[in-house]
Amino acid sequence: MESGDPIEMAWWVYDGQSREAAEQVLVRAINLAFEEAGWVPSPIRYETLPADSQRLPAPPPEARGKNPYGLVAWAEAVAPDPEASVTADMDNEAVENLRRIVRMRWADAHPGEKLSNEAADAVIDQLTPNVVRALVQ
Repeated sequence: MESGDPIEMAWWVYDGQSREAAEQVLVRAINLAFEEAGWVPSPIRYETLPADSQRLPAPPPEARGKNPYGLVAWAEAVAPDPEASVTADMDNEAVENLRRIVRMRWADAHPGEKLSNEAADAVIDQLTPNVVRALVQ
C-alpha cells in the first residue's frame, strides 16, 4: 500500500434497515482493512448509489421492492501506522544497522539504485518479523 491508495466498500441499505447501522459496519470493515495493512486512513467518506448503478452488483433478492440503494464508503491511506512499524520500537543504532543491511540487499538486486532512509524504512515495514530477524543474523 502507498499513500493515497483507497479502500472502498459498499453495503446495500433498504426499507427496514438503518443507514447508521450500515455506516458502522463499513467504518469497522474499512478501519480493520487499514489496520491489517499497517496504514492510517483518511476520514471515511460516503456516496449513495441507486440500485441500478453499474459500480455495484445487483441488490440482494430480499431488497426487491424495498427502495434499495448502495452505500459506498471509502478512505485513502494517509501514512504508515507508527504502531505497525517494525522500526518504531528500535533504537537508532538498530534502525541504522537494519537500513544498512536492506540497502546492501537492495543494491545486490538493483545495481546503481540507492535507497533513502524513508525508502529503506518502507521496505523494512513491509517485512515480517521473521524476515527481519533473518536479515540481522
